[in-house]
Amino acid sequence: MIHGELRSYFKSTRGLRQGDSISPSLFIIMAEVLTRGLNLLFTKNHGLDYNYGGSILISHLAFADNIIIFTNGQQKSIKCISIYTSSSGQAININKSSFTTTKQQHQNKVAHITGFQFQPLPITYLRVPLFKGH
Repeated sequence: MIHGELRSYFKSTRGLRQGDSISPSLFIIMAEVLTRGLNLLFTKNHGLDYNYGGSILISHLAFADNIIIFTNGQQKSIKCISIYTSSSGQAININKSSFTTTKQQHQNKVAHITGFQFQPLPITYLRVPLFKGH
């Protein structure tokens, strides 16, 4: 709608660039879409959760453009994440992604489905070491 009248579709020729004033807002909106999508995925598919022994279920942690997703490592949970990425159009950078598991039998399966490299514990996420145990 231009000046109160419906007009035909117009083609954008420039797009957004880093530093545009709307870029941070769009990033926040898309981060919220990702968070809601992952929450919905884990809510609808019970049994995907990573059981760490606590009472609060944590599906993921996100900070800016970094995200860590917690699943139980079963084939169903890994495929659900693949389905989410393909349906949402949000791509995962395989070169910057990795996975860790304490169960040897999950390593080959997860690597085959996701294409990620295995990284043994402890791992570092946002400069914080993550490890199993107290």
